[in-house]
Amino acid sequence: MHRLFKNASALTGMAMIAVVPALAQTPQQTTARYDDWMVSCAIAAGVKSCEMSQSQSIQGQATPVSQITIGRVAKNEPLKIAFQVAPDLWLQAGLKLIIDEKEAPLAAMFRWCVPTRCLADADLTDAITKKLAGRTEPVRLLWKDASQRDITIPVSLNGFLPALNAMNETSTPGPAADDVRRFDGQWLLESECQAISPSVLKSAWKTTGKISNGQLSAKFGDEGKPGSGKFEGVVKPNGSLELSVTGLSGDSKYNTNNVPEKTPYNWKASGNLSGSDGTATKIEGRFCHVSFSKSS
Repeated sequence: MHRLFKNASALTGMAMIAVVPALAQTPQQTTARYDDWMVSCAIAAGVKSCEMSQSQSIQGQATPVSQITIGRVAKNEPLKIAFQVAPDLWLQAGLKLIIDEKEAPLAAMFRWCVPTRCLADADLTDAITKKLAGRTEPVRLLWKDASQRDITIPVSLNGFLPALNAMNETSTPGPAADDVRRFDGQWLLESECQAISPSVLKSAWKTTGKISNGQLSAKFGDEGKPGSGKFEGVVKPNGSLELSVTGLSGDSKYNTNNVPEKTPYNWKASGNLSGSDGTATKIEGRFCHVSFSKSS
């Protein structure tokens, strides 16, 4: 498993800011893949740290042209995002992660270079993290090569949210177990499933539900009739959410593959809750997104 910055001090002769802690001994290591993202964890001296990463390649070139790594300097610190690219670049221009063409990109400055790569990093705010977790379309990396020509690389977000949830669950200390009750109360759930061309229309619905001692439950429609269903989920003290949605389909024009009314369905989603809001995304198949807001 490649741990970003593992040998940073040896390379530069000075202490460097790291996305993950430097490991003083051979650690126990595990990896797990979530579509296009990899979550890597290491345990050293009884301390577990995790990061998520993705390498980007271009057709016809075996060596990755860039790598993104997300993690924490220390367990109580906010997220940081680090970028590694080949050293044939214009350092002064920095690097940009373009999430939305209509909004300012996330800018990162290069910190250091070695013969094979240069590294840039930036803080990853909650707002930017939510934008990445809620997207399905790729985002873009942009930097300039040594001739000041723009280099643009697409970055897949397939598996980003499940990888983020897995990393947070294993590496971030949550509140005490009793603090799961901070989520107790009534919640508004708004769900939307994307259209599938040419015949499946976008579907959306709202309902209210309840969270009590880490258990989420909500219903919509008239039970046993077309267009009805229920949400059941488990909320952990750190806010990670595992959700199951079951029910009977409604009008066929809104259903995947246009299956007829009253066809049973079952899908799962994962996400995160804060004290007052949150999101969850369907794990596989048709893209569906659920947003949560606490009402009482």
